[in-house]
Amino acid sequence: GDEALYRAIVGLDLESEQVLCLAADGGQSILDACGHVVVLEDALDEALPAGCEVANVYNAGGAVHAHVRLGIADVCALARLRDAVLFEGSFETAINAALPHDASQLAEKLATSDKMKELGFSASMSQSGRCLLKNERFLAGDSDSSLGAPPDAKIRVESVDVHVDRGAFMECYARIMMRFAKLTMHQREKLTEVRGAKVAVLLAPAGGGKTFVAVQRVVQVLNEDPDATVLFVARNEALALFVCKWLVIASRKSAEHVVERVHVLVAPFSSGPRCVRVEALGGRRRLVLGEKRCDATTYALIVVDEAHHLVGDSSLRSELAELGAAESSLLFLGDVSQATSTISSPEEIARSLVDLPQDQGVVVATLSEVVRSTKRIVAGAAAFQL
Repeated sequence: GDEALYRAIVGLDLESEQVLCLAADGGQSILDACGHVVVLEDALDEALPAGCEVANVYNAGGAVHAHVRLGIADVCALARLRDAVLFEGSFETAINAALPHDASQLAEKLATSDKMKELGFSASMSQSGRCLLKNERFLAGDSDSSLGAPPDAKIRVESVDVHVDRGAFMECYARIMMRFAKLTMHQREKLTEVRGAKVAVLLAPAGGGKTFVAVQRVVQVLNEDPDATVLFVARNEALALFVCKWLVIASRKSAEHVVERVHVLVAPFSSGPRCVRVEALGGRRRLVLGEKRCDATTYALIVVDEAHHLVGDSSLRSELAELGAAESSLLFLGDVSQATSTISSPEEIARSLVDLPQDQGVVVATLSEVVRSTKRIVAGAAAFQL
């Protein structure tokens, strides 16, 4: 609505980013495929998680993609959007279910749309099988109300699937999250708890900052021991590289210096750890994963992200055993609500993935605050490049 658009322009919250880039099957213009921009906006309203509002939808330069600018209430909402887009696929499922797949569905959606009624439009089916859109205010000479719309228009809608450009979304997500440069007092307390533990489970609600705390823990390990190497485990390659880039910012050292001491293990886990390198492309530099398995090494610290989704994963457990994970310091990150609903004890997260001695203690720390304050955003990091 107007409030979300205002926030996106003025920048009072976490939005002011493109956030979503949508495309339709077959290279068709997504706005043409939907039949009308109002239909797409209504579908987005249905599909987006709580705390995310549509601020603007537009075609950039007549491109086939639709760019969506969002108003995002807080980091918790951004985390829900990340999961819906990258991991669960629930956003694409929801928006495709909400879009019309033929002219009759389009006519029904336009006819019941409050936005279209406010502009004086009505919709029905024509004899040729297309959606007929009329504007009675235009016909009555109320040109100001009609916004220049024709007195009637016949619209054809194609049944196509809409997809999110995950790469573009991940870039935007990274730009937003990298603005956070300081730990809160609560986060510092939890960092101290996990620092003193050989094996720790760090739980937090979405937006609680568990990955940010883990990044700070990695920085500590690398600073304390110049020979230390750290392994970061994630289900998604893009998310793993995002964490590596965040680590470069937090360490305040050159990208080359940092990534030579960080290995990444992503699904399929049986492929083993991979090195991270800096690659120059078109005048810019980016982080990429090596194609081959890294040479065997002993890790000072192993961090497992989204560990609540990996409980009992036999492939990961086998790979961690081969790497001698029980001899390393371990930090498992998990969502507090999902972890406590699927297992009897958070300690099981660690023991299900690594064969720990029975007398090995596991420290469980919980972040209970959700990051909401935008005063801690460092605007200069928004344009970060390697």
